[in-house]
Amino acid sequence: MILSKACEYGVRVVLLLAAQDDPGTYHPVRTLADRCGSPHYFLSKICGQLTRDGILKSYKGPNGGVALARPLTEITLMDVVVSIDGREQFDKCVLGLEPCSSSMPCPVHDEWAGIKGAMLGMLENRNLRELVDDLTTGKTSLKLIFTQQG
Repeated sequence: MILSKACEYGVRVVLLLAAQDDPGTYHPVRTLADRCGSPHYFLSKICGQLTRDGILKSYKGPNGGVALARPLTEITLMDVVVSIDGREQFDKCVLGLEPCSSSMPCPVHDEWAGIKGAMLGMLENRNLRELVDDLTTGKTSLKLIFTQQG
């Protein structure tokens, strides 16, 4: 399972908002798109989906934009991935074969099950607070986001 480009941008924008001094402050989508390396209209659609799913909140008008809708500890990577790509992607065969199940496994079914389990655990257990803490302490970096400020 590989994240879609939309999901990659969704994760980037959520992390960018989470890393702000006040994650509840509204930021224009155009500014966020520039900093995330995303086309503006594409990121607008992504932010709309994240807003419908309660991850972001939006405000229209001259000072409008988007902001995180919940505390950092209440938003996981899985929330963002499911909002953009859906949960059903985790049930598909990694090789795209049908049928693929425990009773009719594809050639990599068993190996993929372990990898998928570890990935699901990471997505479900990592919240934005932990990710931002890793960024601010220098344990991790997001050079794309943090070097394109302007």
